[in-house]
Amino acid sequence: MPGRGGGISVTSSPDVTVSGNRITNCVRGIQADIPAAFGTGEKFNPEWLREMYGDKSYQVVGNIPGCDNLTVSGNTVRDCMTDGIWVSGLKDRPNMNVVVSGNILGGNNRAKQPNVRDVWSAYCTSLTMSGNISQGGEGAPLSPVQGSAGCTASAAR
Repeated sequence: MPGRGGGISVTSSPDVTVSGNRITNCVRGIQADIPAAFGTGEKFNPEWLREMYGDKSYQVVGNIPGCDNLTVSGNTVRDCMTDGIWVSGLKDRPNMNVVVSGNILGGNNRAKQPNVRDVWSAYCTSLTMSGNISQGGEGAPLSPVQGSAGCTASAAR
């Protein structure tokens, strides 16, 4: 059914390349993150955390794996309900060495949310974004690179 689920999800996994995919009609096209549950396990139901994440939920933030050395390139992401590509670490555990380049995005943000972008990043260090093509979306004007809360970028285009 259109607009349900994610296209590709990478969770707390280093050294991953997501390349050459065509993703359409998802809630979010590509998502790479560190779930907040890893860093703030005490705020959630421990039984739910054990079932979902096993013992990983009780690690300290500095010891949890991030999406370090992540490359997202050469993908086409279209007609998603929210973001085309969403990369986020945690404030205390940013993702390191992230490259988002050469992706084609368009028609995203079908849910018409005000802060959704074709490419969104938060809490990444050594972030490179280049050569992404944004063809805009239905909700808000989308741009190739937005967000960057707590990020250090070496190229912002």
